[in-house]
Amino acid sequence: MKPTGAANRRPSSLAGNPIGRTRPGLDVPHFHLLFRGSCVSVSDWDCRPSESSPGGVETSVNHAMAFTRRGLYRKHVDGREVLADPATVVFYPRWEEYRISHPLPGGDRCLDLVVDDEALDELARPAAADAGRPFAGTHGPLTPRGALLARRLTATLPLGDAVEIEETALGLAAEALRARSAAREPGVPHTAVSHRRAVGRATLALCARFREALTLEVLAREACYSPYHFCRIFKRETGLPVHRYLNRLRLLAALESLDQGVDLTRLAISVGFSSHSHFTSAFRREFGAVPSRILRRLATLRLDQLPELQP
Repeated sequence: MKPTGAANRRPSSLAGNPIGRTRPGLDVPHFHLLFRGSCVSVSDWDCRPSESSPGGVETSVNHAMAFTRRGLYRKHVDGREVLADPATVVFYPRWEEYRISHPLPGGDRCLDLVVDDEALDELARPAAADAGRPFAGTHGPLTPRGALLARRLTATLPLGDAVEIEETALGLAAEALRARSAAREPGVPHTAVSHRRAVGRATLALCARFREALTLEVLAREACYSPYHFCRIFKRETGLPVHRYLNRLRLLAALESLDQGVDLTRLAISVGFSSHSHFTSAFRREFGAVPSRILRRLATLRLDQLPELQP
């Protein structure tokens, strides 16, 4: 089950249910409504299904965005499959019906963000979305700035400062919409489906094995293409080279565990980097600063002082 909405400022969009969606079946995830403010709500979902096949039909009752913090899942909608890994933001338009499957054991954990209609329409306007239809696609990339905002949000929630929480959440939503608008559309029509499926297979392997010492040949074999052709279609479909996507998965896993006093060498090795220096160098390239400085920024600086980073 995926996050699909909670409270909305307008009474007509409350739907009478803070969970904000329906689902048949027994594998109901652990749900926690972490924050319910004047214009945003934030929820935590921890789903550990007993089987990998798609579940029953679920319905979104509010426009929502899901940020995967651990594991991954597939969203099945309108004959398409969206792989929701930690490097991807998944959009849930209101009243959309979909199904969820878990191709890897362990399920997933997600942060669910719902912004009320008035604020969401304003945020979506720069992305050229239609009024009432704020999402220009099914999913988009989680940029480095988006990752820092999501990490800032999870750190801010326990403090209970409603203004800071809502400001951070709105910044995160705006970044997710901006990144989706800037993302390139995949493939030409006659090859788009086969390329998307090939990249999906390789991405699944990346998510399952990002902590290992992977090779391009192994990943290309998963996609059933030559290494050269695989690199081309992977970048076209995801917007990133293979090595950067792999590093992003590793760095997002590290960012989730990053805290004061953490052993950076042990953390680096645990997420797949060969050394502390390799990890620190990759972290600086991705987030604009070394881990210790990012920790200080997340704790003390205003949102407009976070690094302006490219996708």
